[in-house]
Amino acid sequence: MVFPDGVRPDSERALQVLNAIAGAIRVPGLPSALLDGLPIMVSLATRTNPDVDAVTYADQRLIALPFQRWNKWPSAKLERVIRHEVAHVALAAHFGTDRMPRWLSEGFAEWATGPISCEDETLLRLDLLSRGRAPMLRVVSDSPTLGWTRLQYVYLAAFVGFLDAGNAVSNGRLLSAVRSEGLQGAMVKVYGAGLDTLEVRWWRSGLKQYRGELPAHLRCAL
Repeated sequence: MVFPDGVRPDSERALQVLNAIAGAIRVPGLPSALLDGLPIMVSLATRTNPDVDAVTYADQRLIALPFQRWNKWPSAKLERVIRHEVAHVALAAHFGTDRMPRWLSEGFAEWATGPISCEDETLLRLDLLSRGRAPMLRVVSDSPTLGWTRLQYVYLAAFVGFLDAGNAVSNGRLLSAVRSEGLQGAMVKVYGAGLDTLEVRWWRSGLKQYRGELPAHLRCAL
């Protein structure tokens, strides 16, 4: 772990980061030994975008955390950010130089951090109900990488969660098919339908799920 010049290392917090990385290298949906023996470097960056929690240079296995903020995050957030960024490193190790659609890369990395929080699910519910449908993934993910809203990440992670019905993501079947068949071929092979059809199924199921009285488990945000 690299600290800025002249900064006294916070050894306790640094150890927490290293432990979080050690616990994150087994990324669901990817080969379990994919990152074994591959060092991952964490650097504290002094010049960062305030809207971005971290930036990963996946081909270099380098994660840059914001020096001004990383030490103020609750432990749960720090660990979630690390899991997200390590998932990007794992995707790069698995797919090499092959480009992945941004919606799948970001959606998978966010999905891999763990279950959606109550606050995020409430945010998704309110936006989906107000729209009457979800924005197409290409629209969500075509925004610049810097300055993404939390809602964009939540939408993408929720769609990947939908694709995990039957454990097609977590058991590695989807990403294996993407690697061998390409994105559209993988969708047809795994789900028997194209991406556009699957998106419509997803937001329709979301509307059906979220209409009516606010479920008790989503009242955290009220």
